[in-house]
Amino acid sequence: MTGRYDDDALVGKLAATYDFNVHVMGYVGWSTGYKGEGIAATLGLTQAQFEQLPAPAETTSRLEAGLTTTLLH
Repeated sequence: MTGRYDDDALVGKLAATYDFNVHVMGYVGWSTGYKGEGIAATLGLTQAQFEQLPAPAETTSRLEAGLTTTLLH
């Protein structure tokens, strides 16, 4: 099979923390992810099927925020 697939993606993570005092810390973060298109090579597909049926690429975004404490420690 000679199907050719080429892709690229920019992924990363940005995060920050802030110490409110010795017992409380806040954090926030944002990240992205990517999984390129693909297909199982063991499916026994013809060339025409292979060129038309790749699984599409997937992208994700995640936002996370929270507080951590040692008040009960």
